[in-house]
Amino acid sequence: MYLGGADLSHAHLSKTVIARCRDLHQSIGLDQVDYLSPSSIDIETLRYCIPHLGPDFLSSLGLEATEVEELRSLFSVQEAPH
Repeated sequence: MYLGGADLSHAHLSKTVIARCRDLHQSIGLDQVDYLSPSSIDIETLRYCIPHLGPDFLSSLGLEATEVEELRSLFSVQEAPH
């Protein structure tokens, strides 16, 4: 999935699975996405993007603040695989 540069302002997410999207953090308007029902994000996307994704966006996808902190810590230590 390629979303780098996509304008997601006011996009409606409903049971959306964000997977294998290494450029999600380059999308515009992630802080303005509307969630109609729970959505999810996979570990590969988080591995590449979590340093650049806001806590509100991640919280809206169901991640707890402590999980976000732990994932940020984990992935800042490891270099993302190519």
